[in-house]
Amino acid sequence: MADPNRADPIPRESTRLSCVLAFVPQTPLDPQEMKDWIPNNDYGHHALALASYQEFLDKRESLIT
Repeated sequence: MADPNRADPIPRESTRLSCVLAFVPQTPLDPQEMKDWIPNNDYGHHALALASYQEFLDKRESLIT
């Protein structure tokens, strides 16, 4: 949406995003889906009072049904 022909410098700036940051985003409750999306993920088990992410994965079936 930049207009390079404008005298005002603000409209000449691009509106294209260069990055996105989410602070404390809502994550899916399926631990395998989280692992598929973000392989080095180690987040979410604390929300269900579980000791580790591996325990989260191990209890997946009982948690998502």
